[in-house]
Amino acid sequence: SQLREHTSHKNAGVYDPPGVGGTHVIYVLHDITQPELYGGLPSNPTIPPSYTVWKWLAKPTGLLMAALGIFAVLFHRLLQIAPVSIALGTEGIRGIRNRSRPGTGLAR
Repeated sequence: SQLREHTSHKNAGVYDPPGVGGTHVIYVLHDITQPELYGGLPSNPTIPPSYTVWKWLAKPTGLLMAALGIFAVLFHRLLQIAPVSIALGTEGIRGIRNRSRPGTGLAR
């Protein structure tokens, strides 16, 4: 109403259609009754079902799979480190070096 009081545009208004839950952009139109005149803004927009499926099903599923993948990589890495620490046991690093394979350059 303040916009209409301070301008000569009696149908001026902010474009905020109820069907989309916000556009994240503020559109101030000279004639809010005909938004099609301004860059093809729809007068009665709707959210497509594909976006709803993406937002509520596919995206969380993908994020869960990514988290499980990261967990699997970390778990695999822990399994790779654990046998080395068990193999060291009481011999320590010197015992491992003394049992080196031929051609590694380490003294036997």
